[in-house]
Amino acid sequence: MSREIKFRAWNYDDQKMYDWDIMCNAKGFGIWQWLGNETAQEYNIFMQYTGKKDVAGTEAYHQDLVKSKHYDGIGIIEWVGNGWAVEVAGDSLKYSLNFEFTIVGNTYANPQLLKDK
Repeated sequence: MSREIKFRAWNYDDQKMYDWDIMCNAKGFGIWQWLGNETAQEYNIFMQYTGKKDVAGTEAYHQDLVKSKHYDGIGIIEWVGNGWAVEVAGDSLKYSLNFEFTIVGNTYANPQLLKDK
């Protein structure tokens, strides 16, 4: 089974998330201006699409913060071993993305969600 490969980027300078469409249509070289540029890599954090969507249809990316009835607290989407999983602070289990979840933010734009736990 294949999934769509795409990214988004959090820019440290302007504290803004750039989605795949913006990155691909950037003036100049498009996506390569982002991924193949050393300066762009220095000022941006790239997050890969997981191929999953939450209950509202929002695409889930690496480092998204999620909630679910399957665990307590807020989880972070991470690459674990050979697949995507949700890690919850204080919980030794890794939870699959094969259940219903809701995206509540991401670690860069919403770090306070992790502190509020």
